[in-house]
Amino acid sequence: MTSPSAASPAASAPRLLWIDLLRGFLMLAIIFDHTEICFTGDNIVPYRMYVPDVLMAFFFLSGYLFYRPEGFRLRHKLHSWLRGVFMPYFIFTSALALPKAWLHGDGGSISDLLLTILTGQGSWFIASLAVAELLFCFLLWLSRARWRWLAGAGLFAVALAYGFGTRRLAFEANWWHVNEAVVALPFLLLGYMVHRFDSLGMRWRLGLFALLLMLSLPVNVLVASSSWPSVLVGALVLPRLFLVKNALSVLLLYLLFTISQRDGVRWVEQMPRWLAAMVSWTGRRSIVYYFFSSGVPTALTAVFSRLGYTYRGCYAEVLVVFLLNLLLITLVTWAIYRYLPWTTGRRKPNG
Repeated sequence: MTSPSAASPAASAPRLLWIDLLRGFLMLAIIFDHTEICFTGDNIVPYRMYVPDVLMAFFFLSGYLFYRPEGFRLRHKLHSWLRGVFMPYFIFTSALALPKAWLHGDGGSISDLLLTILTGQGSWFIASLAVAELLFCFLLWLSRARWRWLAGAGLFAVALAYGFGTRRLAFEANWWHVNEAVVALPFLLLGYMVHRFDSLGMRWRLGLFALLLMLSLPVNVLVASSSWPSVLVGALVLPRLFLVKNALSVLLLYLLFTISQRDGVRWVEQMPRWLAAMVSWTGRRSIVYYFFSSGVPTALTAVFSRLGYTYRGCYAEVLVVFLLNLLLITLVTWAIYRYLPWTTGRRKPNG
């Protein structure tokens, strides 16, 4: 979720503002979803309408940032992966294991908590991201990043994702959330291929955006129906046609955030400076935000409950609690980047 992959802090290429902005908005959506579930006890805004799209967009950006014009270097990428994804997973899940167990009322032993961390159950999204990125690393290495080989691998990845996404195929133990990782793998490849052939002019981008928007409308109408079937894949709830819906949504987000004016300035970068600064700051630190995106809403809801304040049916309350959660998570994230940068794979403070 940070450059150069979705979670790697050791970026050698210049940062792209539109990517930080998109990641920031995606992270806000995740915090909003967790706030709504914790505070109201349910998804008032239907989960299937946006949460799987948001999660797959993170994988898409990870794949997008895998591509380098100078070519793929396995050793460099593995080092980046270890520092940016693998190490933070163990640091943060270990630090948060006891507080999370206490919040959720789990009475497990230390050995149970340790097993949870070692099997990748401490944070399902980060674990599946780690597995998906590792698989993609070896896919690029074995194919030598040749697009014809990647095209064939892409078809195979889509078939596997469909099998796992409909539970026709599944690893029962699901260690390190490999099932979700396999479902997400085509989106890393999609992001990589989009970046590799990212040379469309603005007229083509606008035309493609309009076409994809028209295609996505009937798909979203179908998926919005309460009778539309869904499948539980690990921690993901995937509606039927999830590959089509998620791919359309991810590509629409990509086009929306890369369409520019005649002077070359992207439309999305024209938002008020304070908003762009806040959202991009969030996007650059999204991996740490994610570790706290569930725990803080759970803790704040528990505090409110102790004080006798619960959801009373006014949706404005959800928005207020969301802002409080965002503020608290931001303060925690700032403190970590300022005083404990090594936990994120960085050497220098960066609050």
